Amino acid sequence: MIGRFKVKSGVLHPVHRMDKLEEGATYNVSLAKDRSPETHKHFFAVLADAYHQIPDERQHWRDPEHLRKVLLCQVGWCNQTDTVLSSEEDALKYAAVIDQLDPYSVKQVEGNIVRHWIPKTMAVARGNNGGMSAKDFQRVKQKIFDILDDYLGVPRGTLAKQGGKAA
Repeated sequence: MIGRFKVKSGVLHPVHRMDKLEEGATYNVSLAKDRSPETHKHFFAVLADAYHQIPDERQHWRDPEHLRKVLLCQVGWCNQTDTVLSSEEDALKYAAVIDQLDPYSVKQVEGNIVRHWIPKTMAVARGNNGGMSAKDFQRVKQKIFDILDDYLGVPRGTLAKQGGKAA
């Protein structure tokens, strides 16, 4: 069982009732600090600002959400599948179907092979939900900010310092 706890006066208190715990039993608990709402908001503000700073002639993304998902794949926060089809024509058709089903995923056709990257969730990790830990969030956030700084031709760290405020 996974639970969420808050610390009050140095004592862990469950956020929700823990009905399945056995009275008097001893439990091993693994602690992981949630990321702050501020760092979450900062990431999305900087991403949206960066998206709007990209000149139209270099804009390859539909919206900030598309940019975010492409960047998640670029930094490796994704799952990848390779599908081998009978011909390049079939591969192109298959890629078109993927695009209709998930326009935000990243696809690449190489001959008769379709490589498909699906970004993982950035939701806060809660037990086994496949979410992102605070440590992973910071690591991915920094890599994405570095890529955006490079793409915009500004020194690394510029976007993070701006905090979502256009230059």
